[in-house]
Amino acid sequence: MGTVLLFHHNQEITILEDVPEEKYAELKKQSGCGTDSYKINDREIKCSEIQFTVWQEQMDWDFGY
Repeated sequence: MGTVLLFHHNQEITILEDVPEEKYAELKKQSGCGTDSYKINDREIKCSEIQFTVWQEQMDWDFGY
């Protein structure tokens, strides 16, 4: 499990916690293409709005996100 950071074209960031690496790989493949959406951890993500993604297995909570 890890934390996914989604960077949107409008410079917003979405943070999803407890995401399996396999789900992240699927989301990354769909990012930035088409108008499809992807449901992950009960949140619907519009793939066309994502500029790039980052998956981090260990977050250093002393510094926050």
